Amino acid sequence: MILLSFDIEEFDAPLEHGVELPFEEQMRTSVEGTRKILACLARHRVKATFFCTANFALHAKDLILDIQKGGHEIASHGFYHSSFETADLRKSKEALEELTGQPVNGFRMARMMPVEEEEIHKAGYLYNSSLNPTCIPGRYNHLGQPRTYFMKDGLACRQIPTPHKCTATVLKSHITQVPAPFLQIVLCQASPQSGIHLFSVHACSTGYMSPLYCIPLPLIFQVCPASIPERF
Repeated sequence: MILLSFDIEEFDAPLEHGVELPFEEQMRTSVEGTRKILACLARHRVKATFFCTANFALHAKDLILDIQKGGHEIASHGFYHSSFETADLRKSKEALEELTGQPVNGFRMARMMPVEEEEIHKAGYLYNSSLNPTCIPGRYNHLGQPRTYFMKDGLACRQIPTPHKCTATVLKSHITQVPAPFLQIVLCQASPQSGIHLFSVHACSTGYMSPLYCIPLPLIFQVCPASIPERF
């Protein structure tokens, strides 16, 4: 089974490296990437989960409503992508629910950074998908963490790890840096014990990469011939 999720936010990656990028350009890049993703999902009749920051959603309301109309789930990616306060957990949930008119059940922390499970539970979420069970030097080392869903500390909030988040488990490098033909071989070797592939892709990754290195969504759909793409 293949489960797809997408992180959509104001494209602030250049700011991490001291490169200024106008907010309008940050939004344009992510909106363009998300539109491409929606078109691809529609062609293949696939549903997905979109983790979006409230800041992005409030500046791209029509796009968020189009995601909703497409039958996809909308979950929280925090209020801002470049900063976080505990209060943002509830604030982002409420902002997205007001915009969509539907409950927001899931949360994923920006850059998969640590976040208190108790606070996520108190904010009203049913699941947390902030765990990337791999190692990214300078950020975290979660190689010893579970790769399938689990409950933590007796809380009702379910933890759903993301073993295929931009980082290919076998290569320890970003999927967007791996040529598409080789990606299929890698993913076939990285199947978790549960038989479920959970992918997380940044929408901005589809907007600026060359065709050779772009996120090959149709290829991901066909990684396991017997798998059925479903919503996260």
